Amino acid sequence: MVRISNTGIDILGYIPWGTHICHFYQAKEDLVDILVPYFKAGLENNEFCLWVTSEDFGEEQVKFSMKEAIPNLDRYLRKGQMEVVPHTEWYFKDGAFEPEKTLTAWINKLNQVLNKGYSGIRVTSSLASIGSNWNNISGFEERINDIIGKYRMTMVCTYSLVKCGAFEVIDVVRNHEFALIKRGNEWELIESSGVRPVEEVVAKSRDFYLKFFDEYSFPVWRAGIDGKPDYVNKSWLSFTGSMAGQEIGDDCTEWIHPEDRNQYTKTYLDAFKARKPYETEYRLRRYDGEYRWMMEFGRPISDLYGRFAGYIGTCCDITECNTRNGNGDDMVTVEVGPDVAEQKQVEDALHQLEERFRIAAESASDLIYEWDLSSDTLEWFGNIDERLGYASGEFPRTLDAWKKIIHPADYNRVMAAMERHLKTQEPFFEEYRVKRKDGTFLHWKVRGTAIRDEQGNPYKWIGVNTDLSELKFVEEELKKERDFISAIFHTAGPLVVVRPSVGEKPASAIPASKKLVTGWKR
Repeated sequence: MVRISNTGIDILGYIPWGTHICHFYQAKEDLVDILVPYFKAGLENNEFCLWVTSEDFGEEQVKFSMKEAIPNLDRYLRKGQMEVVPHTEWYFKDGAFEPEKTLTAWINKLNQVLNKGYSGIRVTSSLASIGSNWNNISGFEERINDIIGKYRMTMVCTYSLVKCGAFEVIDVVRNHEFALIKRGNEWELIESSGVRPVEEVVAKSRDFYLKFFDEYSFPVWRAGIDGKPDYVNKSWLSFTGSMAGQEIGDDCTEWIHPEDRNQYTKTYLDAFKARKPYETEYRLRRYDGEYRWMMEFGRPISDLYGRFAGYIGTCCDITECNTRNGNGDDMVTVEVGPDVAEQKQVEDALHQLEERFRIAAESASDLIYEWDLSSDTLEWFGNIDERLGYASGEFPRTLDAWKKIIHPADYNRVMAAMERHLKTQEPFFEEYRVKRKDGTFLHWKVRGTAIRDEQGNPYKWIGVNTDLSELKFVEEELKKERDFISAIFHTAGPLVVVRPSVGEKPASAIPASKKLVTGWKR
């Protein structure tokens, strides 16, 4: 389920499936600013769009606002790619709000639209519309947050700042990956604790694997969308006798034999234009001036958004395998030995590189890990020893060592979820506790994806762990503070409801016994 989609919201950009966003607004114009481009992008991305309206912004207002940005909105509505549903119909269809029924309705709707050929579903809803009991709202948001990561769904939950107090705002942000809020005339993006932009994780992953290719014995190169090289590995530099940085952005064809240069350029540019893999042979000038016959393989690569990002390729010396006449024609090829076998390994590694970039883009995390199923070894990309309180290199890099630090109450659940993913490819997403060397526990959130061979058999597993310990601590402190405040009010006698203006819902409550002290009057 690795896919990243354009939100249409400039400040947010691209997000993966399963992202949960909250949007604080003060005026109806704020809703239009965010939600209209959000749904416009969804319709253009072949996603089904569901807008559950609120008391503040009804069905006719929604359609009127969207038609200004999407002139052919009626066509989308007629063909069923978008629905605008009043909150009374969606949440109170049977008379009372039932959280699990509502969640099931969203999942059923998702399955229906997937069967119709849509790529997923994006939703917006004002959950304050389900009632005035904040515990019910907060609990429902937690349930959404628990399950949304498993589905091809993105959701924007809207909240009026006029109706939210400080505690409510904290609760809302806690249950979403991102929060949008307007300060003055500018929108700001707030990220929940432990979340970093997916681009940052992917960039670090990409940097790591480019360093990995530096150790290959074959030349490896990468070109950007302009066709010019922006990376060559150490083997390329040593083969050509170049210095690091000398060829970046320059025309590398100057190292190719003059008689082969035009044919090589044509092959490369034709493939580049068609965005197709290619292979070609040519003579490349070695550091000592001798021209060596090379076999080169190139393939297009995509960025984390699925857009064309250039080419990456490798080449190997096949001089001893080929004989040609004086004109460089009529090639006779003898059996190719281990060199090409190693070349195939490089190609496989390049394919894995693309897979890893996309998997890393699915989440943002403190620790990226890779599990080799054949050896049960775990490689951690991040300081696992420091996080767990061990000396550098002390914590064993094995699956068994990781299993031993999982809290006993969480162990069976996590293992069962891993087994289900390996057998059925059900998304793996769990929260659990891990034991540090000093005996204390950390709260982690883990996501993972198995990498499978052409037969569908898993051979590697890569994933990310996010440390939620600080967030859990804040939650506990807030709960203690709430309990303390609640205790004070419950021991102070009957409560008097304060209404800020006629017709509005209760905004606060003051003990009747405090009226004389505070000077409050009805």
